[in-house]
Amino acid sequence: MERFWLHKVSDAVCPGAYEVPRDLAIELHEFECTGSTNAVLMEMARRGAPIGTVVWAHRQEGGRGRLGRSFSSPVGGVYISMLVPCPTDPRDIGFALTAKAGVAVKRAIKDVCGVGCGIKWVNDIVMDGLKVCGILAQMVAREEGNVVVVGIGVNYATPLSCFAEDLKGVVGSLYDTDKVSTKDVPPMRSFVMALIANVYGLVCGSEACGEGFSRCAGKKEKSSAKWLCEYKGSSTILGNEVKVIQAGAVVGEGRAVLIDDNCHLHVLCDDGREVVLSTGEVSVRKRGLK
Repeated sequence: MERFWLHKVSDAVCPGAYEVPRDLAIELHEFECTGSTNAVLMEMARRGAPIGTVVWAHRQEGGRGRLGRSFSSPVGGVYISMLVPCPTDPRDIGFALTAKAGVAVKRAIKDVCGVGCGIKWVNDIVMDGLKVCGILAQMVAREEGNVVVVGIGVNYATPLSCFAEDLKGVVGSLYDTDKVSTKDVPPMRSFVMALIANVYGLVCGSEACGEGFSRCAGKKEKSSAKWLCEYKGSSTILGNEVKVIQAGAVVGEGRAVLIDDNCHLHVLCDDGREVVLSTGEVSVRKRGLK
């Protein structure tokens, strides 16, 4: 286990981007392989692990995604779970918190790899139309106060040949090492540090200017949230014709027209209804214009 201060990581990776607590320590536990980093960290949380505890594995044998789906986790990926405070309103776990995590991952990719990615509602990170990252947040109830485990799985230097046939054309990799030399891949540890700095910077700190409650003027005051504007602007769904899927069934079709300040997706259906989605998923039926 390694222990270091968040503010030092933040200053090194993204100087000036966040104001973070000076007394928040990161405890990083690294594994070659585990069943699920979320499961490991949830058990640690039940036993009293502090905010700032991080579990990183190079491979998972039982990775899980949203809606109980399995999450393919071969060697070459980054599989990391971080313990963060629980939002005041637990409903924010599935939207505002995971949306922040999506923006944090997008920023970490840009910081280390120099690549711009999009975000498919709610929080899948996509590059060239292919999913390169999934995020799953799970609450842990405990007497001293609830906490949340934010699990992030990134196809970092994953050869696409590792994935099953049914995932081809669906998932991508930041560096497909079937085609890219490992010499051209930035160190994985640098990327892990960028994830830690950006996730904890957004969730436990504040953006230097423009977080939900800004400290720029020397006091907390409501302001425009930069991360929220970035989240909306990174959407790969808005303007597209989509199918609305709930409980595995298509319940509507129409155009994705808006992501509101609660990170809910508004779909104007073909039958004239406007559906506001706070759960479920969408698939693109036809590419449109934003």
